Amino acid sequence: MVRHGDLGHLEEGPHLTHTCDATARALHGLKAKINFLLYLTPPTLPFFSSTTVADVGFSFHHHHNPGSPQLSVSPFKAGKLCILTAMGEEELDLRRETVVVTMRQWPELAISSLVSKMSPSTHGDLHCLPTFFFPLSPTSLSQRECRLDRLNALQPTRRVESEAGVTEYFDEKDDQLQCAGVSVRRRTIEPNGLLLPSYSSSPRLVYILQGRGIGASIMPGCPTTFQSVRRSQQEGEEGSQRQRFRDDHQKVHRFRAGDVLAIPAGIANWCYNDGDTPVVTLTVFDTRSNANQLDQNQREFQLAGSQRESQQENTGKNVLRGFRADSLAAAIGVDRELARKLQLEDDRRGEIVRVERSLQVLRPPSEEEEQERQESDPNGLEETYCSMKIRENIERPSAADVYTPRGGRMTTLNCHKLPILRFIQMSATRVVLYRKTILAPHWNINAHSVTYCTGGRGRVQVVDDEGKAVFDGELRRGQLLVIPQNFAVIKQAREEGLELISIKTNSAAMVSTVVGKASAIKGMPEDVLMHSYNISRDEARSVKYRRGDEMALFTPTSEA
Repeated sequence: MVRHGDLGHLEEGPHLTHTCDATARALHGLKAKINFLLYLTPPTLPFFSSTTVADVGFSFHHHHNPGSPQLSVSPFKAGKLCILTAMGEEELDLRRETVVVTMRQWPELAISSLVSKMSPSTHGDLHCLPTFFFPLSPTSLSQRECRLDRLNALQPTRRVESEAGVTEYFDEKDDQLQCAGVSVRRRTIEPNGLLLPSYSSSPRLVYILQGRGIGASIMPGCPTTFQSVRRSQQEGEEGSQRQRFRDDHQKVHRFRAGDVLAIPAGIANWCYNDGDTPVVTLTVFDTRSNANQLDQNQREFQLAGSQRESQQENTGKNVLRGFRADSLAAAIGVDRELARKLQLEDDRRGEIVRVERSLQVLRPPSEEEEQERQESDPNGLEETYCSMKIRENIERPSAADVYTPRGGRMTTLNCHKLPILRFIQMSATRVVLYRKTILAPHWNINAHSVTYCTGGRGRVQVVDDEGKAVFDGELRRGQLLVIPQNFAVIKQAREEGLELISIKTNSAAMVSTVVGKASAIKGMPEDVLMHSYNISRDEARSVKYRRGDEMALFTPTSEA
């Protein structure tokens, strides 16, 4: 799409400006042309490297030209040169003109250069100023004003039962969740329960609260590297015969309690509980992600099964149900009867079904072998799209980033530890506080935090930009609290301790603590503290150094 006109008509989006001072005159009666060569830097994930960017806007900000120059553009692809041609009649006056290129479909691509040159049929003076790239944050687009005067600890408001499990939904219309741009659900899968394949309009992080199982995310275009051969015996005219059947599929991974699974938008996913206890998961969707392009609503598309509200009513059919049976049969290459079976018209099992016998798939290695493989040093070449690691365990004490024997531990999972999070733009933090331990007062610099209590209970206080406590209460097991970006928060465990999992809306979420080691107050001069709080020098030193050697986790003092 090519657009030209005043800059004010351009939609918001990552854009690049290019200022030219040129006078071009055509030779031999031809039209005057100036070519702008653009190069798009390929993004991190290789499956985008050949993607055509279909929605690119161009604009000339005119100072002298009485009419708009005629614009044309060659196909736009990552890693390829694109040519934007400005064409006038016999003369093209671009003195102090500004060209603006706006990316709308793939804002994560970076335009690395914009170079101008005369066409062979044109001569004249050409001088262009340096180019500038202004990326806009995804959350800055279509963001409504949020006034969170009061926060509440949330619990699921809707419960949907399936044959072998239940899905509990937190209210998506709650102001806290809408302002944070997230959707949250808790799911329980019974032993031998299979969560049927589906894909989502938004990227998600899944935290395994309890249990173990196997699952897979089906990456488009990737090979089926798990292969197995089965033998069956059939009776024929010449006696029994053995037949060999080959099954191949994409990689299946194991998961267990404490794992974080990263699933991109639009990627089909399934999982199966092969353990003896129910699998319980917490899933947080980032509905404000650039990947969710239609709107900020969370949509889940079933490839099989259905989403049902009650025993009698199915509210969501699988996507195959919407096709005509004959069209589906022709596309798959099967008969109409089998196509109708795939549509599951009368299926009332829901999205989690029971497998009567153990699921017969080629299993990944045992937990010990898998853990040993994960702890080996990666060579860098294996971290490609198809073999990209999608899970990490943050429950193991040995993985803690901060640990104190009397206070507890804190483990952070970001894009530096799990590179796929850079694409999903989410991260996670696991906090375990022992009896009466305080998590240092802090604020999240660049992310909202969706905090879920996995065990124990504790007091949480959240303060907004007006110095008002928007939450001062107790957070118990099974409750959820959204802590908005930059809101200050302090957490303290009760007698039984406090365990939390926080999902954050940035792949490299950053935290600034108020006091303690590497904190804001520790980094200020004593005189600044004295005049800021109107206190004596001794008091300033007490504030600055009392917790000066403690990092994030504070054990209670005798005065507390």
